[in-house]
Amino acid sequence: MEKDVKARVGFSGPVDNLKASNFPAVLLRIGEWEYVSKYEGDLVAKCYFAKHKLVWEVLDGGLKNKIEIEWEAIIGLKAHCPDNGPGTLTIVLGKQPLFFRETNPQPRKHTVWQATTDFTNGEASNYRYSFCTLST
Repeated sequence: MEKDVKARVGFSGPVDNLKASNFPAVLLRIGEWEYVSKYEGDLVAKCYFAKHKLVWEVLDGGLKNKIEIEWEAIIGLKAHCPDNGPGTLTIVLGKQPLFFRETNPQPRKHTVWQATTDFTNGEASNYRYSFCTLST
């Protein structure tokens, strides 16, 4: 798998040296809960190669919420990437993700996260599928 990842991103060094990839999104739906992006950057999918995590960051009332998914928890993945138009990503999980809330944001400082409860009205804890539309 490491060789495939390196080939797709055009990288010749170890995967652990890859920086996170950010993907702006326009819609995240988990069960009955959904978040529709209103502004650029208020919904972002992040792939952390070195940490083996997929993260959804959602802006809520001036602070960010985060859903963190370990790669080992992903039991199904379907990506649709058309040449023109937005792509979609559907994920099936074998166990529930972790939830975090941004605390005390400071300009030009790393985000500090605090563990929190499921902010999707329980949908992400009980529903195995999530669907995301990525912006073009």
